Formats: sequence, C-alpha cells, structure tokens
Amino acid sequence: MSSPHADSSTPRPVRRLTFSYAGGQIDLVSDQLVTMIIPESHSLGDLERAAGFAYILKDDQGLPLYGRSIPNPIPFDREVFDRDPKRSIRREANPQPKGSFVLLVPAIEHARRIEFFGHPLKPEAFNESPRRLASFTLGKLPRP
Repeated sequence: MSSPHADSSTPRPVRRLTFSYAGGQIDLVSDQLVTMIIPESHSLGDLERAAGFAYILKDDQGLPLYGRSIPNPIPFDREVFDRDPKRSIRREANPQPKGSFVLLVPAIEHARRIEFFGHPLKPEAFNESPRRLASFTLGKLPRP
C-alpha cells in the first residue's frame, strides 16, 4: 500500500492483528494479510495523549504511519443486571478481564511496530493520564 491516507473506498491489503488479553497482559497471537476496506487514519499528532484507547502503527524509525482512537477493547468494568426489578443496571469492576480483539492496519512494507496508548490497564485508572500500554514488533508482511 503506497499511503495509509489513500482512497479509503477501495479494498487494499490490510494486516488483521489478533490480540489476546488476561488482566493487564496483552499478547499478539495472529497476523494475517487480508484485502478489505479500513477507515482512514486519525490525526497522528495527539493520539499518544488522547483519552480512551489508541493504536499507532510505526516504521522502523519510530515514525507514526497510521493510527486510530477506539473504545478500549479490554473491559475493566461490566454492566450488571440486578434480580431486583426496582434496581437499575449498574457498572461493576472486572479486575481480571480475559478475551481477544482484532485491529486492522494498512499493510505497509516498512511498518515494524504497533503500539497501544491509553489509561493504565486496571479498573480504577480512568482518571490517570494516558500512556504507552504495550508495544509489539511486527515481522515482514504475512503471506495472503
């Protein structure tokens, strides 16, 4: 792909990165090359400090190539429905979340890292400043 900002309505090669998590531990478990349409990159200047969760694809020099701000895919709280119909839905801490999520990034030959930014991965951290949460080295583009 020549540019992450190219026409976003045309299917292009994309890396589908699958991550698993347990508590605050995140692992890259799959890197697949697919052809599809993905959203354009958000402005790269402030993503590292943005509230919420952001992921940034970087080249071998550490320069950002593509990034998006999304809802946090690791739920440290959950909705709980009470058996008493007079009580409403409430949020409850989920201190040991476990699951997986998928991120899509352009298949750029010189992309070498994907980094996550956001609030610390713990239930009470929503008031803390965003920071780098994880960083993963990407190998050469996978085969389709």
